[in-house]
Amino acid sequence: RTARRGAAADGDGGDEKDAEDGDGGGEDAARYMTELLLDENARLGRRVRTLEGIVSRQNVSLRKVREDVSALTDAVREFTDVINLLRQAGLSMDQKNKQPGDEPSEGAPQQQQKQQRTAAAAEKEMDDRVTDAAAAEASSPSPPTPA
Repeated sequence: RTARRGAAADGDGGDEKDAEDGDGGGEDAARYMTELLLDENARLGRRVRTLEGIVSRQNVSLRKVREDVSALTDAVREFTDVINLLRQAGLSMDQKNKQPGDEPSEGAPQQQQKQQRTAAAAEKEMDDRVTDAAAAEASSPSPPTPA
């Protein structure tokens, strides 16, 4: 286009070339639109490839999370089974089986008694947490299997 306009401005027969083209403006507009569409197509193609990469990375991350959830679920089940076995055997954290030497003597320091009470409270809290976690795990649906 520019060469034709330059030739016409110089008086090198630009009028003859314009006459030969006939509808030169329509062809230029069509070429321009084609170039715009090709540029837009290339831009959208790059964007699609970028989004595909993001989705791929997210799929990998999601698969790893599902594997971690499955492993943790298995660990909770096993731990719950151990707690249940201990309870069946009569070893509950709520009921300490005291033996004759377990009672503190009257002359024992109060700090030792306080430590024992704190330890018993911590054991009870741990048992409650385990029971709550087991109940929550049992009531939750199993995670979906990865595709």
